[in-house]
Amino acid sequence: MKSLSKTNSCYKNKLRHGVYEFHDADIDFDNDLPYYIKSNCNFKYALFNANKDGTNFLFKVKGELSATEIEAFNGIKLFKDKFAYLKEHGCTLEFNDVVNPTFNCNLTLIDSDLKRILAECLLVYYSHQANAMVDVGEIVSKTNPCRYPEVYSIDFYAYKLKQFLIITALGMTANTPWDGQYQANGGYIVVKEDGDVVCFHFIDRNQLEDYLYHNTAFDTPSTSRHAFGYIYEDGGELWMKLNMQIRFIHDN
Repeated sequence: MKSLSKTNSCYKNKLRHGVYEFHDADIDFDNDLPYYIKSNCNFKYALFNANKDGTNFLFKVKGELSATEIEAFNGIKLFKDKFAYLKEHGCTLEFNDVVNPTFNCNLTLIDSDLKRILAECLLVYYSHQANAMVDVGEIVSKTNPCRYPEVYSIDFYAYKLKQFLIITALGMTANTPWDGQYQANGGYIVVKEDGDVVCFHFIDRNQLEDYLYHNTAFDTPSTSRHAFGYIYEDGGELWMKLNMQIRFIHDN
């Protein structure tokens, strides 16, 4: 990671035809490749934005609930209380699939286990066990939904979540088919609250992966706008959707 203050003489850049051109004197590195830029000057910005039709994960409700109980569940505001209600009534959520076919395919291209891993992350988050990505990843490694060898599980899950984060940071979205090509193959730039800049060259991929993994968290978008968080019946089965949104949480 390169921290670049506004007065750092080792760093200079200029905008040329919509692409930032860099010279990093510390490593004698010139770069005119495209970079993604995220500004954190006014708010904690999203790495991965929620989308009603794009980022919902579908779960089957395992167990029995009456129409009255479903109505009571849907009237609960907090997800912590929703999950407590399900537990009290002997119900669990079983991942079915990613609702959006495009996002489903994008995740499968990255890793065949990724959508199952992210679904488990959502269950951890919405049940109020943790929200920081690194903490959620550690919990998921213990539940080990993909049944990886236990001695390697924490490394496996951390690696796969990091791949999702970096691919998202460098151009993959839920609603556009992704072909494995990075739109910003120069790197990633973060403008901090104090105006200083953190720049990650793509040649420092491991540092960018670690930064994203330790500085992001799951977030709850609007349930009404994104149509999730309530139980409904379809085909004689009970279903619920959970939506995924990921934000930056620190300004390191």
